[in-house]
This record gives sequence, C-alpha cells and structure tokens, in this order.
Amino acid sequence: MDILPDRNTFDRLAAFSPRVPVCGQQKIPGLNLSNLFQQLFLNAENTFLFESGKGPEETARYSLMGSASSKILEIKGQQARLFQKDVLVEEWDQPDSALALLNFEKNIQPVDYLPHFWGGWVGFIGYEAGAWFESLPVRKSPESNVPDLLFMQIERLFLYDHVTEELKFILSPKTQGTGRDYDELSGEIKKIWKKLHRVLEDIGERSKSTSPNSQLSPPSSNGLKSNLSQADYTERVEKAKNYIREGDIYQANLAQKFETPFAGCSFQLYKKLMQVNPSPFSGYLNFSNFSLVSSSPERLVKVHEHRIETRPIAGTRPRGQKEEEDRVLSVELLSNPKERAEHLMLVDLERNDLGRICQDGSVCVTD
Repeated sequence: MDILPDRNTFDRLAAFSPRVPVCGQQKIPGLNLSNLFQQLFLNAENTFLFESGKGPEETARYSLMGSASSKILEIKGQQARLFQKDVLVEEWDQPDSALALLNFEKNIQPVDYLPHFWGGWVGFIGYEAGAWFESLPVRKSPESNVPDLLFMQIERLFLYDHVTEELKFILSPKTQGTGRDYDELSGEIKKIWKKLHRVLEDIGERSKSTSPNSQLSPPSSNGLKSNLSQADYTERVEKAKNYIREGDIYQANLAQKFETPFAGCSFQLYKKLMQVNPSPFSGYLNFSNFSLVSSSPERLVKVHEHRIETRPIAGTRPRGQKEEEDRVLSVELLSNPKERAEHLMLVDLERNDLGRICQDGSVCVTD
C-alpha cells in the first residue's frame, strides 16, 4: 500500500490550502465496489455509492463511495438548514445563502496524484430546485418527506480507478498543515487499510460460496399506483403536443409518480436495478428517512477548471442477445430520422442553456 503525497509535497500544498488530500492506494484487480460498500456501509445512514466503469474511459473511469463526515445541508422550498452531527446549527430563509457552502473551499489547490474529485459535497438536486433560479410554478405534494436538495460533506472517500485497478482511500479534513497532521492522517490510513484487507478477504471467501445478493433480504411490493389516471395523462400529452404545434415549447418531459408499499433493503433494490439495467452511471444514496436509487446512460454535467461539459443522449433500443444483434440495433438507431432529429434538438437546447452562463462564443460541439 502506497501513501500519497510524500511529506514534502504535503507541506508545500498545505502552505496554500487548509485541505490537502492524503490517500493510501493499492492495486486490486476486478474489485466490485458495490460488494465492498455492502460490507462497510450496508446498515449506515448518510452514505453513498456512485458506480461507473461501464462506459468510455474519458467519462466513466471512476467509482466512489463513502459516508458523511458530519455536515448535512438540506433545502426544501425556501427553507435551508445545516446539520452537524444531527444537530441543527444554522438556518436560512433563502436557498442562495446556503448554496454558497457547496463551493467547499474556493482556495483548494489542484493535486496531480488524484482525480479532480477527492472530497467535498455529495447529494442530489430535485427538479423543484429550478424554481430558485427561474420564474416557474412549483407543484409539490406537501406531505413529501423528500427535500429539494440534500448534500452531505465528504472528508473520507473510497475511489476505485477502473483503468489502473487501484483502490484509493482518501482523507481530506481541514488541518493546520503541520508534520503532525501528516503523521496522523497517514496513521489513520494504515489502520483503515488493515481493516480493508480483512474485509476484502472476507468478500473473496463469500463470493466462492454465495451469490452477491444472497445476504440481502428480498424486497416486496404490492403493486404500483400512479398519481394520474390514464385519462389525465392522455389529456396532458395532447396539451403538450398542442404547445409544440403552437411553437410555445420544443419538448415536454411529462412525469407521473408511482408509489407502492415496500419492505426490504433499499440497497438490494439498487443491486437488482443494476442487474436489469446496467448503465455507465449508477448511484445509491442512503439518508436517515429515505434512499435514492438511480441508473443512467448519460452524465448530465461536468464542471472542471472553469469548463462545463454536457453529453445529452436521445433515443434508445433494447440490447440484443448477441453482439451481431447489438450491431444491427445500433445501425437502426443511428439511421432513424426521428431519433437523429431528437438528438440534434437536445444538443441545440444544451448549447442554448450553456450559452446563458458561459463566456460568449465559447460554447461548441466537439463530438
């Protein structure tokens, strides 16, 4: 196990930043990070798992997991609250004041021994958050216990590089930048890796005799119920089509809410989703009173070194049983006039959205 950076590099970086990440890394070929998450965090609250590695190297190279250090930021409507170790420490009546926290530290120094994300805030932003920035009507069920935004501060992070097959455990707390800080962080990393070696050995032994999901209690549901009737949904579709004909909108994402009683482990639900819908990007967030499970073929937005990148996707086809079937379906998708037109429209919409916040003339299509 290697520890990065060395003491001299830590001292140099600490002279300019209160946070310098220290990591212990080791090559572990073929690691399934979800199995490691299951062993370390299955019954813990305020944890996350972001998996990739199933797409192009430039967009889906890393998988991450970890737990909240102590701070949780929650925004619902116009009310923002900051919790530290489950204690409410600050409130705001406007989301803007609280959103400044998500900058982490403006004077963070880039490091060349880790990817661009090695600590900060992890969470989700709901559609309703758009009303903070645009003049939009907001319709939300008052009994919903899900906030519009929920982020947890991360200072302890596991990162797996699917290219080099290295697992990194990263610590990034605020320090005084002294040699003692470096020794304490290095010592804690060594302790964690001793535990990790035992856990990884246990995972290896279990995988020989059990299936990955055998230790998870099976979920159960009792049918799905929509918040819209078929007639209501059809009426909304017709309204959207009329808006498009009149030129008021380009497209509409008509959503409906499905509910069902659920008993079991939300993490098993995540793993089952990964079986039936393997995607380049997937995520699991487990909070105190709800969990969020997601799977997506696209990365919506990446911001790095004052550059913003988005990769919209339009059009889908089922996967074939064989590689030749995949090839035929791919050709059909790429040559379909409707799918091509929809994709070009989405690209144009994204260019327009980025043009509102980016430097004039800087938005371009590269692929």
